[in-house]
Amino acid sequence: MENLFKYNNFVTGPFFISRQNEVKQLMELIESRRNIVIYEPPKSGKNSLLREVERVLSKKGQPVEICTLNLYNLRTPRQFLKSYTNALLNHCALKG
Repeated sequence: MENLFKYNNFVTGPFFISRQNEVKQLMELIESRRNIVIYEPPKSGKNSLLREVERVLSKKGQPVEICTLNLYNLRTPRQFLKSYTNALLNHCALKG
């Protein structure tokens, strides 16, 4: 039997189930231009949640840019700023 469960990539659309309250709340925060930090354990669906919100907002004609930043093991403001800058530059470079 073929296993349809995706465990190594984010899921959206018909494969995305539940968490509708979180989708709605994130959409409201994004639409009101709020800063958002999502903190959950690895493989808990953070990326799938963000991609679903991106899909729904794009469908509504409100495109969203998602830039991810891993804060693991950052101990100083300098490390944070360096990681933040690199994440933004990589995101912009990949778009171009």
